[in-house]
Amino acid sequence: MKLKAVIGYNGNGRGNVVWSPDKGLFAYSCGCVVVVEYLHTGSQRHLQGHSEEISCLALTNDARIMASAASTSNSGRSLIYIWDVQSGARRSIISYHKGAVQILAFSRDDLLFLSVGDFSDPGLALWRSKDFQLVCSVSMSGPIHDAAFSPSAASHMACVGSQGVHFCLIQSQGHNVDLKVKSVTAPSDMVVEQELMLDGMLVSAAFDNSMEMGIVGTTAGTLWYINWSDNSNIRLVSGHQNKVNDVVFSFDESHFATCSEDGSVRVWLTSSYELVVQFQVLNQACGCVCWSPSSSCVAAGYSDGTVRIFRLSSTEMERKLHPHHVAVTAIQYSTSGNVIISAGENGL
Repeated sequence: MKLKAVIGYNGNGRGNVVWSPDKGLFAYSCGCVVVVEYLHTGSQRHLQGHSEEISCLALTNDARIMASAASTSNSGRSLIYIWDVQSGARRSIISYHKGAVQILAFSRDDLLFLSVGDFSDPGLALWRSKDFQLVCSVSMSGPIHDAAFSPSAASHMACVGSQGVHFCLIQSQGHNVDLKVKSVTAPSDMVVEQELMLDGMLVSAAFDNSMEMGIVGTTAGTLWYINWSDNSNIRLVSGHQNKVNDVVFSFDESHFATCSEDGSVRVWLTSSYELVVQFQVLNQACGCVCWSPSSSCVAAGYSDGTVRIFRLSSTEMERKLHPHHVAVTAIQYSTSGNVIISAGENGL
């Protein structure tokens, strides 16, 4: 079987969204897969190889090379995969950080590549992009939250962390590269010029050079296109925030429904994978879902022992039943649509 499409975005990541406005593509991670999506066609390419959840991504400014990082299952050093975007082939694997990698970045001229470890190993590693050989590394006194190369000088970059702001100067003498770090206290008189309210805390952001447009990811598992000039936003990708427990096609196969630990039931178009409607129940996990024979309703079972019936045309809950005292684990309509059978985790 070949993976055809991925629905959802990993809101547990950090810096796991990259965007190339000139090439018309953006990429994000979903579990162990890097999804490269082309805005003009809506098509996807999938970069597969990681065995654990991807933590962060980076893309060269010419959008030819991508890097992705993920921890290893044996608690060893994190692995950074280097990909050829056009072919989807993995070019190389590099490793340095003992803990998770939470920041990746390419310099403006794409000659240097930066990786930053998490709080357990807060160090900076600088690599040569030509062959991805490590050229120097620096240990930091505290966790680093984000880092970026200067847009005007490839030898300058800055990091922000729990100890303040760190400005870095890259000095090269022949084959030797040295990283000079100067730390300053973060300014306290910054003024907010604009703000937008989205559906969750921001964990990733990728903007164009003018900083007027960008794509951001939230902990709600959504990706948004942001335009500051007209203060607008468009949802590009939406997915469940937690484990998906059930997936069921409608009888005519025009739609499919999913349910999750996050308490939501979502109905999608089979042809385009677009989200049609979402039904949300707060503070409950949804364990199972099924379609009515007419495909006009979905019934779902929840962790509080309730069964809820939702009608697609009205986008509202039509009926709520409470047949169980434990979580509902299975549910099914009869062929006539007049009877619903449900089962609980206690075997009843």
